[in-house]
Amino acid sequence: MRKILLLVVCLLLTASLTYAQPGSIGVFGDPAGMTCDIYDYVPAVVDVYVVHVFTPGASACQFMVDDSGVYMMYLAESVNPFYIGIGYSRSGISIAYNGCVPSPNMVLTMTYFFQALTPPCSYIKVVPHPTASPPGLYVWDCAFPAPNMLTATGGTAIVNPTASCMCDVPTEETTWGKIKNLYK
Repeated sequence: MRKILLLVVCLLLTASLTYAQPGSIGVFGDPAGMTCDIYDYVPAVVDVYVVHVFTPGASACQFMVDDSGVYMMYLAESVNPFYIGIGYSRSGISIAYNGCVPSPNMVLTMTYFFQALTPPCSYIKVVPHPTASPPGLYVWDCAFPAPNMLTATGGTAIVNPTASCMCDVPTEETTWGKIKNLYK
């Protein structure tokens, strides 16, 4: 009986450690959170996505989107239809997920009218919610029955990237041997 109790305690501790990774909430050009480069080269209506990445699971988040450095007209936003949102992305929003959701998790879609006016290397950033107390960008993990509030990082999308400011940096193919030779 004592061994079973010890095993249960170890499993519970391991499970809570697994979910204690807040990840990052960033702005992306796709709903899967794969590209953070966004292009404003021609006038068009375009969706930009806020995606929670790099977490094994989370149940809520709280943040704000700072798009003050871009020359695009904000039109609308919509929270993932399975979630509940309070507030607006540009002034501070809290979003409760529908349970424990692993990443990538698209939490919000923002719609802009791109005017082909944004200068190269401009940014759209996820920043702390302005009324969060204490100040921070927060994620709630999947601990049951009371989730833990964790500090997350905010991601940045680059609008009209150039060679000096791309966030999706291409890499060269290599072999494991070449990598090992770098550290001899």
